[in-house]
Amino acid sequence: MGRRVLKPGQKYGRLTLLSKAQKNGRSGYWLCKCECGNKKIIRSDSIGRRTVSCGCYGKKVLEEQHKRKLATKYEDFDSKAYSPYYRLYHTWGHMKSRCYNANNNVYYLYGGRGIKVCDEWRDNYQCFKKWALANGWDLHAKGMEQSIDRIDPNKDYEPDNCRWVNAQTQALNKRNNFFITINGESRSITEWSRLKNIDPGVIRRRYYKYGLRGEDLFNPIPREMKYANNNKILFKDEMVPVVDLCRQYGISDATLRKRYERGWRDDELIKRPEHKPLIKMEYKGKMYSISELCNNFGFKETTLRRRYSKGLDVYGNEKSNNSDKQPK
Repeated sequence: MGRRVLKPGQKYGRLTLLSKAQKNGRSGYWLCKCECGNKKIIRSDSIGRRTVSCGCYGKKVLEEQHKRKLATKYEDFDSKAYSPYYRLYHTWGHMKSRCYNANNNVYYLYGGRGIKVCDEWRDNYQCFKKWALANGWDLHAKGMEQSIDRIDPNKDYEPDNCRWVNAQTQALNKRNNFFITINGESRSITEWSRLKNIDPGVIRRRYYKYGLRGEDLFNPIPREMKYANNNKILFKDEMVPVVDLCRQYGISDATLRKRYERGWRDDELIKRPEHKPLIKMEYKGKMYSISELCNNFGFKETTLRRRYSKGLDVYGNEKSNNSDKQPK
């Protein structure tokens, strides 16, 4: 293996070579810049071998080892699946991940908008566990039967702002919930729908589309409001609800509106469509309807209708006395 040639700009580990240097009057050294910003003179033969940083890397390794020891000390055996507090330990871990791990898929809803875990809990699982056991955490609850919830969704995870609730209660405590006040009592639309046994979509439509408020939200929409001017058309100098014309004359809503958009008015709107006359064409000396020609001889209906409108025979030729003769 040939001797290594060092040049300015080369990078080894975290070190970037800047220039040759001397130390204690001896050559064979290089001035290097570390990724952390420090500059240090290092022996040439140790660069990238025994030395890969100014010393910061070794400190980082020691710090990580220390953190792992602390984590092991605090977690005890709760991180193991056989621990009865396995679910509690992972609740603590997921809580921190939402607030500090930018790769978490819901980070933008927590840490991304400034939500944090209090210093008392962040690095001390045992402290969090002690609070949980004293504030209603159930050892036998499963899944979303119990989860940690912030009373004020805009504040941090801390003892005074957290509680243990089921999934339903937590869903009602979301920031995007809209509350409606009726007779001095404020509830979300979901809560009102459960209380009054009405579909939440119906309440939303009455609130947003028709502008109903108070107890009117729980009553059927008045007919004059449901069929307001935007659902009426001009018929014989009067604004008449479309639904009334449909019921009275037996015409579908879509047909009536389409006719109105095309400029039809009054009697044209409600007239029954006239049946088209039966079209017959000569083929091999006999007269057949278009449907018979299509079903029995394999012609296409659109093709025959187009040829008929142009005065042509079934083969597309000008009609003559020998129109039933097939072309060569």
